[in-house]
Amino acid sequence: MGTTINIKPDKFRIPVVVPRRNGIDAISVLDLDDRMKYIYSGLIVADTIDGYILELINDTKRSNLYRQGFKGSLNEMKRRIDKYKSIMYDSVCITESSKRELTSNLDTLDDEFGNDIKILFHSIKRYVQGFIDNTDHVTCIARASIINVLSGYSIMNDEKVSRIMSKVMMRDVCLDDVNIKAINFESKKFTGYFASIYGEVDIDLNNRDEIFMAFSIIDKKMNKIHEILKQTA
Repeated sequence: MGTTINIKPDKFRIPVVVPRRNGIDAISVLDLDDRMKYIYSGLIVADTIDGYILELINDTKRSNLYRQGFKGSLNEMKRRIDKYKSIMYDSVCITESSKRELTSNLDTLDDEFGNDIKILFHSIKRYVQGFIDNTDHVTCIARASIINVLSGYSIMNDEKVSRIMSKVMMRDVCLDDVNIKAINFESKKFTGYFASIYGEVDIDLNNRDEIFMAFSIIDKKMNKIHEILKQTA
């Protein structure tokens, strides 16, 4: 049986810059561009999820839904994303200069991805409107759905980098993050509750061309994050 290296998400994430020990880079299997793509795609997705969780909390409060089974789920998602962001920031902010660089880079990426993510959100919202008439409920489901889509993307990114590292190191490397997985689960639970209110509602985001195209644009840009940051350096 092979050996699995479980990199504990609560203690370690792949940093952009790795301190060398005895002249050896601990994760030389990933070059700097790959690290930038991995870390910064995780950070911009986490910041976006955080924003949508806060908006979803406000939406449910305005709709008098906050205490109807949603409060615990929303608070759990907020707790998890705060923990995940803290871990990700620690992977970048090694020095004061790196903290300043991080803030600048995230501002750049927010400008770069902000409009694309809004397009994805409104694409999801238009799709949900085909099933549900209540405007407040549509907005809540759309926000929970984009949280689910983006957390799923982050999970997929972890799996992709795990495969790369496993192949090069010739042993299993697991980068699964329990916080993002919990957010993904809670967002599904949230939309599932709404679907049950309206009976047999089959909300399948994967079978909608408009949503797929909007997400594809974001995915392509995520794979060029290192180039975007270099252009603005």
